[in-house]
Amino acid sequence: MVVILIFIYGLLIGKIIEWFAYKIPKDEKGKELKEGALRYARRLFNKRTAIVILTAWFYSLLYLKYGISINFFKYCTVSSVLILIAIIDYKTKYVYFSTICVAVVLNLIFILAEFFYGADVKTYIMGALFALIVSTILAFLKVFGWGDVEIFFVCGLLTGLNKTIIIMVASIVICGLYGIYLMIKQRKILIKMRVAFGPYIVASLIATIIFLK
Repeated sequence: MVVILIFIYGLLIGKIIEWFAYKIPKDEKGKELKEGALRYARRLFNKRTAIVILTAWFYSLLYLKYGISINFFKYCTVSSVLILIAIIDYKTKYVYFSTICVAVVLNLIFILAEFFYGADVKTYIMGALFALIVSTILAFLKVFGWGDVEIFFVCGLLTGLNKTIIIMVASIVICGLYGIYLMIKQRKILIKMRVAFGPYIVASLIATIIFLK
């Protein structure tokens, strides 16, 4: 019964995420409205509905793994903001600093809550510092953008050191495999191809917190 309520709650949050994701990047709206009405409506329905349903399933899986706990509320809340960031990054290839600030503040609130309950929170600080240092170096090397550094920093605060390492490696591998797929498909070397890296980071984060202890 509880998991059904969690699923419905996830549908509601997914709808909110979807609404913000398509409202914040206003510069995309004019471009989309130029498309045919029927084609636009069909594409809009497919993508937006998928966001809502996948968010509901994500919440349900989190409940089945963590129950009603601080981890459950922490992962639901902060991950929802990160999903929003990933969708906007996918659409615009831009990470809004305001959304990152929201995620950081939420993370700090949950870290303080865990600290007052006697949990060891050093791993979150170490995870954030590790993510910040490594991703900053890679950003200077132009492996990815500065917005991705901010996303990795949030992931470090959210999951701690060990999971952050896994998230960073997994996201780079998945993005690399996708790049190889595109090169095989287009039969050419895509040296200057620009890819939104945020979705790969958030996908790796979701897989990590669901499937790893």
